[in-house]
This record gives sequence, structure tokens and C-alpha cells, in this order.
Amino acid sequence: MKQAVLRLVDAEGLRSLLRVALGLALIVVLALVLSRVDRDTRLTLEDTRPPLTVVTMGLSALALAGLLMAVRAFAAAPRRVAWKMSLRLVGWYGLAAALLGFAVFYLSTGELMPDADSAQAVGAIIPLVAGIHAAFVFSPEDEPPLEVLASCPRSLSWLLAERIAILLALYAGVGLLTMLFAMVDGGDRDLPIALARWLPPSLFFVGLSTYVTLSFRVPALSAAVIALLWFAFGFMGAALLPGAIFPWPLSLLQPFLWPLHVYLQPGLLPLDDYWLNRLFIAALGIALLWLTLRRMRDQEKLLFGAQSRHQSKG
Repeated sequence: MKQAVLRLVDAEGLRSLLRVALGLALIVVLALVLSRVDRDTRLTLEDTRPPLTVVTMGLSALALAGLLMAVRAFAAAPRRVAWKMSLRLVGWYGLAAALLGFAVFYLSTGELMPDADSAQAVGAIIPLVAGIHAAFVFSPEDEPPLEVLASCPRSLSWLLAERIAILLALYAGVGLLTMLFAMVDGGDRDLPIALARWLPPSLFFVGLSTYVTLSFRVPALSAAVIALLWFAFGFMGAALLPGAIFPWPLSLLQPFLWPLHVYLQPGLLPLDDYWLNRLFIAALGIALLWLTLRRMRDQEKLLFGAQSRHQSKG
């Protein structure tokens, strides 16, 4: 009993209690706000654009800060990067799958995706394969010498950072190759739009896949999440566009969801809003990668999983 009381009053216990109390308070405030909101309120694109622009700018600042920190760390110790070993561990099977998927689509003359052209196929295939590949790039459970690597001067976050950098570089090459082929085949002739079809979704899926793998330590689960989201965004993404009908109180949230549409096509929204969506998706992916690298600083949690410090000691 005494030990239970001591655990309750220690710093970790107090933080947990504060989180629970804050969560309950937010639920109560949200319930009170919803009870007073007019159910017939219809928010338009013009209503949601200003707050979503502020959120996107904040997320972009976080992503830019993460990129600058990564460049600074590399500039401080460029010799720490093991490019050859990381390239070998990343592998080539995902690249082959991406090229094979694009070739199958092209040779099927659009029968697999009747409403899509070759440019849309690039945007659909490259992010999916890159996200699934990233799920297996680094998993604490599949790194047998992780304890030995943790004792080395080089931080464990270098392992993930260099592998993700190589993976993104490889898929950028494949994306550019297939994009140029699609442009020659009669797809988008606007180079920025052609890049926006596959580059931001690739960053988002790679960032999310890496974050889920490190959080749950199960690469197969991360790959399943990416495949499920790919299907949802690709085939049910219209539900995220402004004007879609949702039951109350979800109708209050739905007008703010259009920046999350990973496969938003040009022309469905004004061009400025399309670029805001692309910036939000790319910044979210980079921010998830940055958060994943920060979580790897806790080497004890990385080695022992969900066990807390006092549990692992006990």
C-alpha cells in the first residue's frame, strides 16, 4: 500500500493524473460547446480556409525546423553516415514493385483504374509502395545488435535517418522517371502539378509508416495501416471535400478535413487551396519523421518497448 501511494505521488504519477484531468475537462468543454451549436450551421470553404492556413503554416514551421536540425547534425559529423550499409539494408524490392505496378497499369490500358491516366497512376503507386517499404526499413524488434549499436558513439537516430534519406532518394528517382514517362504519354505538362501528385503523399505515407512502426514495433501493422489509408483516400476521399453530407455533430468537423485528402486532384478545389493541401500533407509527413527521430533519443524505451523505467528496473 505504501509503495502504491509513493508511486501515485511521484512526478510520473502526477503527470499521468494531470493528463487524465485535462482530458476529462476538454471532454466536458466540448460537450458544452456542442450543446449550444446550431445544427443547421454549414461552413463553407471560405470559412475554413483562414484557420487551416494558420495550422498549415505552423506545421510547415515544425517541419522546416526538423529539416534544419537534420542538416545541421549531418554537417557536424558527415563521416558518421554509413551510406553503403544503409543502402544494402534498405534493399531494392520496393523499387522493383513500384516499377512493376506502373508497368502493369500502363500495359493494361487503364482497365485496373478506368478513371485514371498514367499521371494519376504515378501518384497512386509511388506513395503506396514507398510507405509500405518504409514500414520495414527499421524496427527495434528486427535489429538483433541494437544493444551493441546503442553503446556506440553514434546515436541510434542516425540509423533511421540515413535509411529514410536513402529510401526517399531512391523513390524520388523512380517517381521522377515514371512522372516523365507519364508526361510524354500525355499526362500533366505542368511540372509542379505533376510533382505535387506523388511527392507530398510519399512524404506523408513514409512519415506515418515510420512513426507507426516505431510506436507499435510491428512493421506488418504499419504496412496494413498504409494500405488501408491508401484505399480510403483513393476511393472514398470525396467525403473529405467541402459540401459532403455528414450526420451531426460530425458535420461540424467535416468542413475542416479537406487538407487531409492525400489524393486530392487538381481542379476539385481552387488552385490556391490545392497547394495549401499539398503543403499540409508534405509538412505533416516531415513532422512525423522528425517526431519519430526525437522519440529514438530515449534509448531505454527504444530497447525495452512499452516498459517504463521503474518497471524495467523492477
